[in-house]
Amino acid sequence: MIFRFFFLKEVKKFPFFFLLLAFTLLLGTMGLMGISIVSSQVQEKLKNNANELLTSDIAVSARRDLFPEEQESLKKIFADIPHREYKIVDVYSMITHLRAKASRLVEIRAVQNGFPFYGKLTLRSGEYHPENLYISKDLADLWQVQADDELQIGDVTLKVTGVVEEDSSLGLRGFSLAPRIYFPLDKLAATGLIKPGATGSFAYHYHLNKFSEPKLQEIKKAIYANIKDSAVKITLPEDSSEQTGRVINTLTNFMALSALIGLILSLVGVFYLYQSHLLARLKDLCLLNLHGLTKGQIITGIIGQFSAIFVIVMIVELFLMVPVYEALAPLLSNNLGIELTPDVNVMGALTDMPFLYGLSLFILVPLLFGLMRTPMGLQLKASKLSMGRFRFWDFLPFILLLWLFSCYLSHSFRTGNLFFGSLMIVFLLSTLVVRFGQWIIKKIIGNKGLLIPTIENGIALRSLTRSGHKLTLSFLSLAMGATLISLILQLDKMILKEFALDNKKPSLFIFDVQEDQMDPLIDMAKANGSPLAYITPMIRARLEKVNDKKYVKKKRAYDFRSKEEDEDARFRSNNLNLTYRDYLTESERIIDGKPFPPGGAPDDRLPYISIEKRWAQRMDLDIGDKLTFDIQGVEFEGTVYNIREVKWTSFYPNFFVTIEPGMIDAAPKTFLAILPSGPKEKKLELQRLSVEKFPNVSFIDVGELVGKLSGLFEKSRQAIEVISWLSLIVGLVILYGLSHDQVYRRYYDLALMKSLGFSATRLRLNLLYEFGALFLSALTLGLFLGWLIAQLIGREVFKLSPSVDWSRLLYPAGLLTVLCLVTILVSSWRAVRAKPRELLSDS
Repeated sequence: MIFRFFFLKEVKKFPFFFLLLAFTLLLGTMGLMGISIVSSQVQEKLKNNANELLTSDIAVSARRDLFPEEQESLKKIFADIPHREYKIVDVYSMITHLRAKASRLVEIRAVQNGFPFYGKLTLRSGEYHPENLYISKDLADLWQVQADDELQIGDVTLKVTGVVEEDSSLGLRGFSLAPRIYFPLDKLAATGLIKPGATGSFAYHYHLNKFSEPKLQEIKKAIYANIKDSAVKITLPEDSSEQTGRVINTLTNFMALSALIGLILSLVGVFYLYQSHLLARLKDLCLLNLHGLTKGQIITGIIGQFSAIFVIVMIVELFLMVPVYEALAPLLSNNLGIELTPDVNVMGALTDMPFLYGLSLFILVPLLFGLMRTPMGLQLKASKLSMGRFRFWDFLPFILLLWLFSCYLSHSFRTGNLFFGSLMIVFLLSTLVVRFGQWIIKKIIGNKGLLIPTIENGIALRSLTRSGHKLTLSFLSLAMGATLISLILQLDKMILKEFALDNKKPSLFIFDVQEDQMDPLIDMAKANGSPLAYITPMIRARLEKVNDKKYVKKKRAYDFRSKEEDEDARFRSNNLNLTYRDYLTESERIIDGKPFPPGGAPDDRLPYISIEKRWAQRMDLDIGDKLTFDIQGVEFEGTVYNIREVKWTSFYPNFFVTIEPGMIDAAPKTFLAILPSGPKEKKLELQRLSVEKFPNVSFIDVGELVGKLSGLFEKSRQAIEVISWLSLIVGLVILYGLSHDQVYRRYYDLALMKSLGFSATRLRLNLLYEFGALFLSALTLGLFLGWLIAQLIGREVFKLSPSVDWSRLLYPAGLLTVLCLVTILVSSWRAVRAKPRELLSDS
């Protein structure tokens, strides 16, 4: 009976309300549902292909080759387990295409027979054999490699056997430092590239003849028990898929937060629509209460009514999303770098549904509490019906769930708190601006008449001072949409500017230079007219003790962890590269402590140590802490003297830890350097000469690297910008409903003004003055807040200096203003053209 009244009869009687409600919910949830579908498809793909990404059942790896005793431990562990194995060495090096006489950095994957156990390498023609040389499609396209072309790899020259079109182990790389070539491991030693300090990875892969998850975990525990060095890493298939999916997870998390703003805007509209609807139906609800329905039953009926609408909207949305996803699957696969199946797993898209329903329902809680506080019997006797007032704390369930949902979508308490805090700031500032603005207007107009200076202005100002929280909701929805648009546009410009090449960025980043090669390389660079700069030693070390207590790396909890915990676990490694120097690069500045004193460390005190800010936070270190490092079996101690902030996007040789010169100068090391910006010909000639004389020395072309980073950001920016404009569309639809309702409620005023001789044009001017003032102030606040948040993110994440791009503030402001004013004209078109008699009959 209650369902029939609150749903069937209500829908028949108020079809426009329910259609607008459903449309508002549809627009608000569409972005989140779409992102959820894509994310679930990616995760399912990675989970199903976990073994292919790793190429084996378990891998034991390190940034160095395993010591003989460690290899012996592995042999004992696997001695009684039927298995197959192979070794992979990944090392970065310069190679030369002899026909084109061109050199570049590549990732050499040196493999043994049997590679890969899982997955495959798809060639342009022929079959893959590990004893031959193959190159990736990227390198083949770049160099226009032909059959039997020869490559100079260190001291070895080999012919290219084929081109790898697809490597299933790459999965979603997101960003690669260099293209890959595939090389036989038994020939790697002859190249002369494996020298101390070379940038590479050594991995032993195992395939179990009888695979079982418990056995795999048992093997993992046994390896950790026998190999104590934390530099040795054990990787299972699920770990590999997790690493591979990190890039797409970061992108979808930020997209989901952007889409959440669209949902919040739609919920503002849902709140307003239901408030107007319940107020219009209050007399009927009072009569139902008089005939025996309790307030609890009435509220239950309203909740059931809303729940039915929500379920219908979700079903319609899924029917719409599935064909859209199937059509866009090839485009998504191309942009994400992972082959997605066109078949949609709808169950994966339902994971966010409880949060969506909870947020949508909890936004109505204040109205339901207001209805509970309404004296039903007295309302029937009152001259004017009014609902009971709701309180601020009635919104607490919604606010709490919104905070939890923000953290859930971002998988980060830090990002979730930042996002939620920004929303609260926008809400509080919007409320304060509206209240302060109303107070100012009241002071200005005082007891003056309506001619301020024209009657249209006077009526508009009076209406603004008398509007309640409906005005605040309108202001909030506009300000929030403008904030998001401004944030994306400003941050986009700032980051692209940071990634742009200029004279401050180096032309080449040089690494893997051996000690005995450094002086000849410097002389060769000078002779070539391209002198090197910021020549920096790099020493591999391990943090052993902090304040004389053994440093213990924290273990990760795998049941649930935030992005911060995942990130900290990766960086809280006691194995690191460090350097010694007594100066700061242009990309460093001391934020706590003092610079190193001149002259180096004397013998009568411990050497001073400088540590990077974020590394210090993750490792829980501070000024004055005593650190003990191990360098190839030799320990040394030092005291933290200052904390630095590093701008990593400068591409200068920077380190987490810098030691005062004098203590570790004689330690085994390699060198880094940069080639400052200069003529391209000098850069290419230096690479050619270096590869001929020092084949192990590697170069990163900073211009090429910046281009890759810009391309990655461009994909992210475009995706988030689409979500931002979708959020704005949601805001405009809500504004249409709000303005239409405001005009509807003022039919009597409009009829009176028409009777007094107001033309349709003057009525439109009145509405444009009123809502135009509201829109312009909301847009101004929103665009400013978006710019401010972009500056904060740029400062904290990218170490960028404050800047403003006026074109990206003024153009959106003009466009949004036109859209908003057109929305008002459209929503009020019928009312301002109607005759007074029609308006009065409608009301």
